[in-house]
Amino acid sequence: MKRRLLGLAILFIVPMAQAQLYHCEVDAKPGFSQTPCAFDARLTKVRPIFAYGGAAEYETAMTAEVWERIQINKLKWRIRRHEKRISEYQHVREQEVERLKQEKARANNTLGEEVWDKELAIEIWAVESKWQSLIDEEYRRIKELRSEIGQVRFEADMRRRQEAAARGRGPGSI
Repeated sequence: MKRRLLGLAILFIVPMAQAQLYHCEVDAKPGFSQTPCAFDARLTKVRPIFAYGGAAEYETAMTAEVWERIQINKLKWRIRRHEKRISEYQHVREQEVERLKQEKARANNTLGEEVWDKELAIEIWAVESKWQSLIDEEYRRIKELRSEIGQVRFEADMRRRQEAAARGRGPGSI
């Protein structure tokens, strides 16, 4: 009878040993919830303290994980800011090109049609070049930030390994 009770107790305790949280962003701020808080919420499993071998190991492991998440979220926020700028630049570029085309349609041109078309083409090229250089710069910055995310992940992994080695345990013990 005691074995059955123990078996039932284990069945109820084991599923609770690993909590599930959903990570999502609300108003561009990261958050956690026990239920999905957005359509793009990511399921995150959180290990209990005893899975780390004690409170001290849990604290150092969580410190590295929290540091990593904070750094990555900052970088992702900066990426979204650059992506928004790209969208704005593209919109302004399209508006300026459209304005030039409408000017041509309304203009009472005294120059020959061929000369006017060449001038308009040069103006459109200048506008597109100006905005494209700004867009290219934003893409370059996004690429750098994505590279930084990889570096943060590498550094966090190294921190976890160094902390585990300092405690006299192997890197796979965390």
